[in-house]
Formats: sequence, structure tokens, C-alpha cells
Amino acid sequence: MLTPVAMTSAGFTDTTHAASRLVTASARLDEPPVYFNSASGSGLWITQSGELYLSGDRRAGDGAGGTTSNGSAPTKVAIPNDVRIIDAVGGSTDFHYPIGESWYAALDDRGRVWTWGTAQNAFNGEKGRDSIGRGRLSPGEQYRAGLVVTSDRRVLSGIVRIARTENQILALDADGNLWTWGSIDNIARPDGRNVATPLPIVSNDTCWTPGSGRCTPDSPDTAGKIRWRSVWNGANLGLGVGRNGLIYTWGWDNSNGLSSGQVHTYAPTLNEGANLTLFAAYPDLYRTGDGLVYDPKVQTTAQARHRTYVAIVTAMKDKVLPGCDGTLGQLDRVDDTCPVRQAAMFDLAGSFLLQNGALFTWAVNDARNGYAFLGRASTTDSTWSLDPTYRYAPGRVSVAGQQTTFRSYNATLTSVTAITAAGDVYGWGVNNYCQAIGRHLDGSIPCTREISRERVLLPTRVAGLDDVAVREIRTAACTTWAVTRGGGLYTWGGTQNVAAFDYAWCGRYPSGAQSFSFVGVTDPTTPSLVYSRPLAEVATGTVRVK
Repeated sequence: MLTPVAMTSAGFTDTTHAASRLVTASARLDEPPVYFNSASGSGLWITQSGELYLSGDRRAGDGAGGTTSNGSAPTKVAIPNDVRIIDAVGGSTDFHYPIGESWYAALDDRGRVWTWGTAQNAFNGEKGRDSIGRGRLSPGEQYRAGLVVTSDRRVLSGIVRIARTENQILALDADGNLWTWGSIDNIARPDGRNVATPLPIVSNDTCWTPGSGRCTPDSPDTAGKIRWRSVWNGANLGLGVGRNGLIYTWGWDNSNGLSSGQVHTYAPTLNEGANLTLFAAYPDLYRTGDGLVYDPKVQTTAQARHRTYVAIVTAMKDKVLPGCDGTLGQLDRVDDTCPVRQAAMFDLAGSFLLQNGALFTWAVNDARNGYAFLGRASTTDSTWSLDPTYRYAPGRVSVAGQQTTFRSYNATLTSVTAITAAGDVYGWGVNNYCQAIGRHLDGSIPCTREISRERVLLPTRVAGLDDVAVREIRTAACTTWAVTRGGGLYTWGGTQNVAAFDYAWCGRYPSGAQSFSFVGVTDPTTPSLVYSRPLAEVATGTVRVK
């Protein structure tokens, strides 16, 4: 199924899943940033003509064969002039600015992936090289954008969607194959081994149980091979949706979605709690072979619920669910036909948005800051099926206690921003530099001042957007942008990196340094200068930049 994609504000028009036609225009660096880039202290920008620029921190390579100082003008990534980039992502080891190990990946209109970044670092060995997916490279080669290749040295092609976790790249082709490569800890391998994977491999094998090891056909826990519908960006947790309409997760922060417990998982695995949420929301779509549906009011024990879950998955896993056929295209920010509309994964937490507008979140355990991503009142009461506020299974996000439908959402590495069906913009999460809601909870405190460990636990209106018609949200590690229906652009947040406290707090390094978070502008009426200098302050409240 080939689903047309609406024109984006950057001027792209995607009419098939295999390639994109771009509206050409003179190079103007006055577009919004890419949809999601978590590389510490840097920004990725695509012009209307499909040229890619990198701003901010370029110690790991500027994409043009060298390194560039943080405060210099954005660097045009050295990609041939006849190639048009449609989207790009980035990441950093431990999401941490001081390490200086970052990588970037860009998808072109021919279905190929271009990468560059640090190939070797004294702190973390060769994680950067593994994420580049091009084999062993010299420093000059690693700093210059090049095409990802397979183990037989063929250029990886036919890719229609890319996403990333911490140091791993996920790429779906038009046939629904999941290609993946990168470093350890969040890799999704069919054999379930936690090993570096420097060149792309196909990962279509799945398991029933998190942490079970290999998911190949000879595994006692195999749940079979699947074709993929979509994959979504994450931190230490990955999520994909099969064409069977089922949800699979993996990564260092994986869990079963039912109970507290971090289960390191290195292969795509069915997530029981997430899938039970699907089954309850869409009983007309998810049934056993005998036509039975999941209903926790009927299946009142954990054993009965699990038996029903197994029966439904067994009946569904080898089928194609109507609306989930085909691979979701890169510029499809939401899925308009499959039950899972969007997903975003965090540090020790996960989330997904259903087609009916219900947004669900869950935490993996109580450690660190996973619960800050929940956006809902929560409890650790183990009777989760009877308590919608249970923390470790997906629970619905509401606003002021009222059931709320959301149109779309996006996330930084520390906070979440969501647009309701009515067009209101809400944020929650860590807010130590105003990155969650565009102001501090005490609005009299400037955003340049850090409020240590400030969290916004429940959805709160983002400052400065009450009368703004926001079309979509774009994010970086600690910065959020709201793109308006009229082409305007608002931004808030800032700082350089995330690992200031347990990988879920924004910070600056060294203390007192200016921000390299690429939200600063010179004169918006001069397109060649927009976004060309770092923000003078460490962070900003909501401000219009276009």
C-alpha cells in the first residue's frame, strides 16, 4: 500500500514509500530543524532544496571531512549535489556532551543512508564507528558523509524509514525488513547477542519474552519472523510495530509492560502490557482464533489474562492487519491507518499514541527518572489491571483529570510535548532549564537559571503558545520547536547535553559555557544568517524565532 504524504513545511512531497520528490528552491537555512535529533549540542537542518546542514557541536565531524568550532556558521554536509536529503537523525554516546562522541544518519530520496561521526574515542572505544555502518575508516573518512554498506560491501538501498536509539540506527526497507547496526546495549539482533554490529544486519526474528536471548527459528522462545510496519525513535528503549499490528520492544531499558523490572533485551520481543492495551482498545481487530476478545473485567486473574494474550498473539502474529500493510514512510510523522499512530521511547520509560487519540505511557522501574515521562498520576500498586494509574503498565495520559485525545506528540531526551485534538500544546518531564514547558514552574525565575531536578509531572500548557496554531513538534536533546500552521517557528529549552544527572537532565559543560544548542538566531529576515550563531544564554523560555 502506497500512502501519499502531505507536503511538509520544509517543502518535501513524498508520494511513495520508496522515494521522495522534493520541491527545489534556492538554499535557505530558515526551515525548522529535522524532526528528531538527539546528538548533544548540535542541530541538523534541511533546506527546501534538500541540502543538509550541521550546526553547533561538530567535534565528532562536520560531515564535510573535518571538525568545526561550535560557534561557527552551520556546515553544509558534503553530499553530492544531485542527491536530496529528506530527513536525518543523530545521537551521542551516553547522550553526553563531554565525551564528544556523536554520529549522524541521513536518508536520501533514493532510499540510501548517509552517515558520519566519531569513529573511535578513548572513553568508549569504537561505539561511534559501529554507528556509522561503513566499516573501518580513517579520521578524514569518518568525518565525511558516506553511504552505509552491507557486509558484502553493497550500498544499503531501498530504505524508506530510519530511526535511532542511543547508538543504534534502525532502517526499514519497502519490503518490511528491519536493518540495524550500532553499538551494544540497545541493539536489536535476531540472535539476541549484546555485541557491536558495525554493518547492517536484518532483524525480522522475534521472541515472546523479554531477555530470552536468541529469537531465531531454533529458539524455544521464538515468536516467528515478521515484516515491519514502523519503527520509532528512542533512547535506551526501541519500539517497532509489525504489519500484524503487534508491538515489539527491545533495549537496555526493556520490560514486559506488566510489572516493575528492567530486562535487558537485545532482540525484538513482544511487549505484553503494550499489546494488551491494544487488544482492549480495539477488540474488533484483535481476537483469538475462536473470536474471543481481551476484557480484563472478564479475565479477572493474571493467569486468565495471559492465556487470552497468548491466544490472540498466536492468532495474529502471522497475519497482516488491515491498515498496517506496507512500510510507513519517513515523512509520515503519524500513522493514519494502523492502530498505533505514533510512539516514542525514553530513558526507563515508553509511550505510544493510538489511532483513537489515546496516549499511553509506562515506566520500567522506580530508578532515576523514568516516571517523569509518564505525564500522569501513578502508583506502584501491583493490581495494575484494576488501577489505571499503575506505573509499570501502559496508562492513559489525561489533562486535569479529563479524558484527552491527542493529535500527535514528540519528545526530547528529557521531556514530552503533545498537541491535543483541539490544538492545545502540553508538556511534561524534566524542566530544570525550562525544556518541558517553556518556563519554570515558578514563572518569575528566568530560564537561564537552573532549578535543580525540577520536574513537571502532569501535562501543563507550554508557555507562549496559547493563541498559536501549532502544526507539529520537532525536538533535539534538550530543545523543542513548535512549527505553526502558517510556517512560524517557536522554540524553548537549550543547554548542551543530557547526562548531567542520570541521563535524563539537561546541563552545560563546562559550567558557565554558552549554549551550543542551536536555538539562537541573528536576524530572521536574513535567511543566510538564521540559526548561524549559538544562543548566548544557556537556555531560553518560549520565544518566536521565525
